[in-house]
Amino acid sequence: MVIELEGSGIRRSYPKNNFDFNVMLSDVSTSSLADIALIVQGYIDNLDPSERNESHEIGGVDVIASIFIDGIATLAWEEDADLTLYITSNGEVVFAISVSALARQASRSLINHFSNSLRKFGHELIDMYGIEEQMIVRNLDEDVKGWGLYAMASSSDISLEKLVAHRHEIARTTFFPKRMQSSPGAMFEMIKLGGMNNLINMPESAFLEVKSAPYEMKRDKEWQCELAEDVARFANSEHGGLLLIGMRSKKIDGQDLIINISPIPISAERISRYYQTIDSRVHPPISNLQFESILSDTGEVLCILVPPQLEESKPFLVQGAFFDGKYQKGLISIVRRRDEHSIPVTAREIHAMLAAGRALLRGNADRGKENFLSIDLINPENPDSTS
Repeated sequence: MVIELEGSGIRRSYPKNNFDFNVMLSDVSTSSLADIALIVQGYIDNLDPSERNESHEIGGVDVIASIFIDGIATLAWEEDADLTLYITSNGEVVFAISVSALARQASRSLINHFSNSLRKFGHELIDMYGIEEQMIVRNLDEDVKGWGLYAMASSSDISLEKLVAHRHEIARTTFFPKRMQSSPGAMFEMIKLGGMNNLINMPESAFLEVKSAPYEMKRDKEWQCELAEDVARFANSEHGGLLLIGMRSKKIDGQDLIINISPIPISAERISRYYQTIDSRVHPPISNLQFESILSDTGEVLCILVPPQLEESKPFLVQGAFFDGKYQKGLISIVRRRDEHSIPVTAREIHAMLAAGRALLRGNADRGKENFLSIDLINPENPDSTS
């Protein structure tokens, strides 16, 4: 027999389920933890003593009932998203969640991470344990371990849906440690695994740039030049870069911070058009250029990963440029990236690169025949001159 408590959606469970009650999140999402605890306590108080389960301790806290929350949306890498509430003898609420972490993360650092992550929301870690069963995460080659956390809720006045949001945030920051935000390649993998939200409030950097609108919103020659230059900047930099189209940034305290995900309209041809543009305008070809479309209900976010390139392949040149507001196909530009600002290469630097190349050719030549390369370039320090 299933017993529903006061039309709340909370149902009595059987001992074999390892919890006293269960409820669908959708039935009580806006209810406070205090309201849920009050309903359960009222039901228990009306039971005959022989029908009540014995109280037990969790992390030194005496609990009288447990409520399993069902119907919680899982994150991209999860099979389940567990959340159980425990009602204490004095009406407070302890909750338990399970999260995943890369197996090679040290337990000591995870304890600090869990404690700090919970404290961010006002909760207090009271116990934790490792889940022994093997966990497999799709698209990830590393071993993953599950952890169960028990925490005292900051307040019984917070809603259940807010507690679920806290659970998801802790799960995200646990599965994607800070080191996964330290290089373009790691961030690219993090995004493919569902960790795009981790980029919110991060600043754009020497290897990270976001755009809220697709390039093709501008006229053909203009967007093609802009795309080629943006990608070439990363190719000419030391660490490569990650370009995200469908996220919005805003300058705050002197930094361009990523403030939200702003998906662009889905286009089946966009990746092929972008690839063809880059391939035809950037020389030499960029090695291992990768595209990934992350779909959502409202559109897509297009990710372009530019891996670090061999030094002997640099500089990467962009065919065609705008000068004095006009597109000139014969111009060649070399652009690079320093911190978050684009800095054009000067004529002096270009000359040094060409001189080094000529010296190499001269040293390898079988005959005393020199090879000359002439490029008309606009000096960014003096637009009226060429070198």
